[in-house]
Amino acid sequence: QDLSECLSLDRVACGMDRRNLLGYLAEHGRLAVIRREGRIFGFGAIRNFGRGEVAGPVVAENADDAKMLLSFLLAGKDGRFLRVDTGEQTGLAPWLTGLGLSHVGGGIAMVRDAKPRESTKFQTFALASQALG
Repeated sequence: QDLSECLSLDRVACGMDRRNLLGYLAEHGRLAVIRREGRIFGFGAIRNFGRGEVAGPVVAENADDAKMLLSFLLAGKDGRFLRVDTGEQTGLAPWLTGLGLSHVGGGIAMVRDAKPRESTKFQTFALASQALG
């Protein structure tokens, strides 16, 4: 049931059906959720990646919830290679730098066959990867 709710939030936040991606992350990574009043109001994932781990996607209503999810996912990983891809509009870069992560690059968000998304309060704060959004 949690995965189904996460899929719905992800679809609203990014405008795509990524059930295969989230199914893979649920099976091979670690998912965390924010639950309020019996409903999920945000989720994040972390998985092995190259020589370390990558955190994302992180979908939440606001930056505070995104920080809470990332704090949980990154806990106990001091000294390990970690990657978190965020957009400038999220405002998370200074906070992540404060945690000891280094800013190592940037990217340009690109969309193919863009369709208008429904208005939503949910946002993707960290990407699954630069290639997957």
